[in-house]
Amino acid sequence: MGVVYALLVSQALAAPPSDLVSQVQAAWQATNSYCADFVFAVHGNKNMAVSKGRTCMEPAKRVLTETESPLGPVVDIRMKGEAWYYDPARPVVVHFISEQGAVAPGEGLGEWVEMLANTGSYTPLEDILIDGRLHWRVSYVLEESGDEVVLMIDREHRLPTAMELRKDGAPLLSNGYVKLAVNPVIPDSYFQIRALVNAPTVEVQWDPNRAPSEVAAEVEAPSAPSGKRRGR
Repeated sequence: MGVVYALLVSQALAAPPSDLVSQVQAAWQATNSYCADFVFAVHGNKNMAVSKGRTCMEPAKRVLTETESPLGPVVDIRMKGEAWYYDPARPVVVHFISEQGAVAPGEGLGEWVEMLANTGSYTPLEDILIDGRLHWRVSYVLEESGDEVVLMIDREHRLPTAMELRKDGAPLLSNGYVKLAVNPVIPDSYFQIRALVNAPTVEVQWDPNRAPSEVAAEVEAPSAPSGKRRGR
């Protein structure tokens, strides 16, 4: 298995409930917010790219992701109409502005819920422990590519918390969430850029065809003219 699941312990096969999809959909509909630590890995023959961090989301409303880096967390905040991005390797906070809805955050775990609902059929695999929590494990094959998708579904929360994409039995990428907290109360202040020393803010129009990191790499620290908004 991939690096995300290196510490997992397989359990005896226990078939998921016959109404698994309905249970997962109901659990997601009842999810107003969640926070979790994440690990994302792209597998290769020699090298493996791994990203770690933490995210908090109110589905379809706003999301904050903090990805670990050698200099400190890379902060990405998105909500309707605007986004904030800060990489400690860059001299500025970038504030993206757009028309309402153009920077709408994604669905996060909801994307996996939708994937499961659209499978048509799946194959149960051995149950598995992730961070000490029992998960059902199911797989299905993508019609377009023939690649296999394996979803791990937390048996208590009834939510998918890990995914692995495989080709010819070998992992291509894996993504997993641990320390999942469902429906925590998240204050508005959490979705604001914290005060950053020596990091002025520049405002740019959002281009959905470009990654925030690309824009941040091109933005130079402004001379902070009068009226320029700074990171909060």
